Amino acid sequence: MKTTIFINKLKENFKKIIPVVALTFVATITFATADARTAYQGQDTALFNNPIFNEYYDVPGGVGDESDFVRIKTKEGTNADFKSMRNSVCEEGSEYTVRTYVHNGANPELNENGQGSAVAHDVVVAMQAELGQEKSNFNFKSTISSSNAASVSDSAMLKCGQKIVKLSLVPNSVSVYSKPTGTNTAPDSAVNGSLKIGSRSVGSGDVWGCWEDRVFVRYDVVVEEVEEPTPEFNCTSVTANLIDRKRSAYTFTANATAQNTDIEKYTFTISGDRSEEIVVNTSDKSATTPEVVFEPGNYTIDARVTTSDGTSEDVCRTKLTVDADTSLVCESLTRELIDKNAGIYKFTAKLDIGNDIKVKKYIFNFSDRSEDVVIETDATTATTGNITVGDGPVTVTLSVELENGSVKTDICETTVVTTDVPELPKTGAGGFLGFFGSASALTLGFNYLRSRRELANL
Repeated sequence: MKTTIFINKLKENFKKIIPVVALTFVATITFATADARTAYQGQDTALFNNPIFNEYYDVPGGVGDESDFVRIKTKEGTNADFKSMRNSVCEEGSEYTVRTYVHNGANPELNENGQGSAVAHDVVVAMQAELGQEKSNFNFKSTISSSNAASVSDSAMLKCGQKIVKLSLVPNSVSVYSKPTGTNTAPDSAVNGSLKIGSRSVGSGDVWGCWEDRVFVRYDVVVEEVEEPTPEFNCTSVTANLIDRKRSAYTFTANATAQNTDIEKYTFTISGDRSEEIVVNTSDKSATTPEVVFEPGNYTIDARVTTSDGTSEDVCRTKLTVDADTSLVCESLTRELIDKNAGIYKFTAKLDIGNDIKVKKYIFNFSDRSEDVVIETDATTATTGNITVGDGPVTVTLSVELENGSVKTDICETTVVTTDVPELPKTGAGGFLGFFGSASALTLGFNYLRSRRELANL
């Protein structure tokens, strides 16, 4: 009877013990899989039998966490100024030093004069820097690798606020330091490349396990200002869009190109037999007015395109003739820039033609020349060949000859402002006039301009 009672109690106690053992086992497993990083504890710091890079944290001497091993400082700063994130004004010419820290945490007693298990072999530092890029934040990354140790990587960042700059490597600034070897130079190609390092022999690839064998790789970068790109801006055309021929209802569309600047608004000014101003606020490369209904008359439509800084404006112009007979209407006269330096353009006219009208010729007239450009076609559009326009504002008008022999004159108009003609060669003091004399230089200048136009029209 007593034996039975004892066995039953033993069973009950065993049931209570099992959950405790199980809980202890689970806790042990969790501890074993936790972060294996190691605290620095002076002479009591745990050591390793095999190479391991930048394992410790709470390291004195301004090191702190060894896994944060890529840091940056201003060139004039001290070692205590190295940080993994640095905010700066990044003035032109300012220099910064980027440092990569390498420590093999293996037990020094196992170095065995370079032959032991503690020595890391084939150690390479691969460094990446965002050089030559126009940015405001720059990342610097390093990876430490070895044939007998796990690789580790880290990065640092230089932040220049809203300022856009470029960085370049300071030539001959790459250096490698260890206490046994001192400071030694390394090739510039190590940045955005790789560098084999050694703690006892420069470039050997062997880094011994020891605090005294820590290796520091440094290089300097310098800030270069980024030149602000030159704004390029051009109003390419303004066109009249016939909405309703019977009501003489139109909209007007302006087109522009803009590089390195932003469009703010388009201002359409109607003058002639009617005065009106329409503003379209948009940053798009095209803007169209609401519908406008015209009485018979002659009108000029100027489209002024204004950039967001208010300093760059360009104007396109077209003319509109509204007849009581609305059977033929000029929709647009547009220009296409072919060669900016030479001032070469093509011009395209587009008509809206009623069923009872037939076109025979398009006649393009240029204010800087006496000859017209005539294109014989009955199509609704006609395009000129390459035309070199003269200096200064040049007005281009379109007349149309119909099949019945009648001519509708000046039904479209556009104005071109050409780029400056390239300067004639100068010959030092006195320039061109001093060399040839004023009369000769003037004659040669006119011949040069005339030859350029004739060649462009071939």
